[in-house]
Amino acid sequence: MSRIVILFVLLLVFDARAEVQIEEAGQRTTFQAKTASTAYEMRELRRMGVGAGVAGVYGITGVHLELNLNPKISPQIGFGLSTEFQTFHIQIKRIFGGESILPYLAVGYARWSNNGEQAGGIDKTNPGFVAEQFMSEEEKKKGIVDSHLIYPAAGVQYLVLNGPWAGVGVSAEVDVLVEVDSLEAAATGSIAGTYYF
Repeated sequence: MSRIVILFVLLLVFDARAEVQIEEAGQRTTFQAKTASTAYEMRELRRMGVGAGVAGVYGITGVHLELNLNPKISPQIGFGLSTEFQTFHIQIKRIFGGESILPYLAVGYARWSNNGEQAGGIDKTNPGFVAEQFMSEEEKKKGIVDSHLIYPAAGVQYLVLNGPWAGVGVSAEVDVLVEVDSLEAAATGSIAGTYYF
């Protein structure tokens, strides 16, 4: 987890400068990064986002890639880790207007699984609701995590529109994960950071 956080911070530090000066043959040229006056304009200028998140559909922590198809619609794909399993999710977001603060709704599919049986089984998971609500007694004894989840989500994102941090977004999201086989549900949430370029 610490490696992912360090990588994300380094990405932001090295790539967040909004202005670059180029000096060639005595002439100075200044390059301005893409800035915007509204969030929709920023999402139109910067189509791709890469980021990291904690909790929620990521398990404990994970990374994601987002593509702004247009200012209002963006699919996201992500991978995450937990102590007992790995996660994968894909979701589609519908963004609602705002200047810097963007509320959104999303629907998605997630698969949480491990590589098969674990000796000694699994008594507890992190997050705890996986073992408590999504795993059968037989799966716990064998140590198998294999959950197919669908979920609605609601969230809010703060997007920096100009300055040295232009293109950086921070979001908080609430998810209701529904296990497809048992129809058991669990509410969870995540916090994520995304850099749009």
